Amino acid sequence: MVAKPLPRNFVNISTTPDGVIYLLGGFNLYNGIPTPINDVWRYSPSGGLEQLAENLQIDLYKTFTIIDDETIKFITQPQSEETTTSMLTIDRASDVLAERTITIKQKITAPPSYCLNDNDDILEGGTFIGNICTPFTHPWYKQYSIGSTVYSVAGKGDRLYVGTGSAIKVYDISDPNAMVLKSTFTTNKTVYDLEVADGDIMYAATSGGIYKLNTVNPDTLSIIGSFYSTPYNYQYRIQLYNGNLYVGDDNGINIRNPENFARVAYVNIGSTMDFAITNGEIAMYWDDFWSSGIDIRDVDNLATRKAWDYPYCSTGELTTDHGAFYLSCDGYEYRFAGLPNTYIDYTELDGDMREMQENYLYNGWVYIPDGNKVKLSTNNTVPAICGNGIIEPGEFCDGNSEDCAMVDPTQWDSGSAICNSTCTAWDNGDCYDSGC
Repeated sequence: MVAKPLPRNFVNISTTPDGVIYLLGGFNLYNGIPTPINDVWRYSPSGGLEQLAENLQIDLYKTFTIIDDETIKFITQPQSEETTTSMLTIDRASDVLAERTITIKQKITAPPSYCLNDNDDILEGGTFIGNICTPFTHPWYKQYSIGSTVYSVAGKGDRLYVGTGSAIKVYDISDPNAMVLKSTFTTNKTVYDLEVADGDIMYAATSGGIYKLNTVNPDTLSIIGSFYSTPYNYQYRIQLYNGNLYVGDDNGINIRNPENFARVAYVNIGSTMDFAITNGEIAMYWDDFWSSGIDIRDVDNLATRKAWDYPYCSTGELTTDHGAFYLSCDGYEYRFAGLPNTYIDYTELDGDMREMQENYLYNGWVYIPDGNKVKLSTNNTVPAICGNGIIEPGEFCDGNSEDCAMVDPTQWDSGSAICNSTCTAWDNGDCYDSGC
């Protein structure tokens, strides 16, 4: 029997240009306790799967990768107060491993970030703190009506940018119990996606082109240069990666210069509604008049088609987290990866499309679009709110129901008891006693 890697909640994966895949580290939750797994596996089309090392001394929980012609280096992401970290080097010709400690020239500040907690069955949104993705204890804690459909959100500090069918709205979110509208930047176009960049810049992908906006004033937006118009060509998704601007539109996927939007590379695969990037790969969901599907390609030049499939989703969302791709398709959630034989391998999860959508995390509160509202999730301490569907301290029930026979079998034998409007008791108005 061929040895296989231990199951784990997430794993670091890197692929070399010659098609060799390295799998290492990660952790698993044993009895609710995160247990690191410090091993290394190698897969090649010619040699198959083999284990290169186990029980290494260095921490391989979360790494970033540097690949050159001779070696592949896995550098452990340091904590905010650390000035040293570990590095694992693998000689690509001999597979010889070397572990060593390296010095960080300056302290790295890593603020909490949004993450997906994947435990092989359930996919939950959460915050990444102290090397653990902790699921939100208060999902959908609050909601704020925007007055029109929300297509995208992004943020900078205590300002939230909300893309709608005709504008980008700027909100003050310094108080999580209020979203105060500061200004509206009118586009007269649907704002499908927003990307905040360094240097007080934000990009907006719309139904008529691309905006480059100035965010230096926290309360208003102003246009930089001129609007890049694309008549009859919707721009659906935009992301900065390795100094380039990736844009999905009605004709495919573009790599563009972020300064002047000049095209660097392009692939026409149909309307690219969404894409996600990780580990040197880009996964794209596309749709045309006759079919739809997912392509996994080389992210640098888009030329190498590595894997594909043809699912159809009337509502869908792509994202990535901890080196894995995720798809929400018509209410079903999957983790997926391209296989060497060009097929895509899916693992079904119990999740929520909203948690996979773009979002903005500020002071422990995450803002996520949902219809014509922006909803909040959090791990922060919150008061009990009756009506949010979560039974919190001081509440007997919240939005749920119970069989009347379970509530009081001496009085009822049928019907459903509903949680009352104050979350203090069951409303037994629909309970019945058949007299049998």
